Amino acid sequence: MDPGSDFEGSHGGATDAPEDISAVGHLLLVEDDDDDAFLASEAIRRSEAFREVRRVRDGWEALSALADPSRVPSLVLLDLNMPVMDGFEVLSALEAEHEGSTGTVPPVVLLTSSDDPEERARAERFDIVAGYVVKPLSRQMAKGLVALARTPGA
Repeated sequence: MDPGSDFEGSHGGATDAPEDISAVGHLLLVEDDDDDAFLASEAIRRSEAFREVRRVRDGWEALSALADPSRVPSLVLLDLNMPVMDGFEVLSALEAEHEGSTGTVPPVVLLTSSDDPEERARAERFDIVAGYVVKPLSRQMAKGLVALARTPGA
């Protein structure tokens, strides 16, 4: 896969980013590394795919941000390798919290430096995972995230 133009959606195939997009709601970026967060935020900003990017630094902050029903993001971009609470622990907590509830969990795209097939297989076991992106996030990849985002009111 060409990292500059494609990303992996939940069905495992490379998906070209749409050419004509309209910005959707906001994206929650969960990333502990300042440099990676800057690169991802810039790619998203330049793609004009989301109206707002909100960053938190760890899994606990992510769960706290997602608990606010007035600020539910259209998409969560979640780093897997973080201290305190890693991305898989966040996914487990979200699924456990919302199991059997009528509340909605936004789609999650995993952002990681690992292209390990075992890690991908583990990620696919979570129903809320909509995609898997290997860092760095490019502008074209950020545009492609719109197809995975939940539109407001949906």
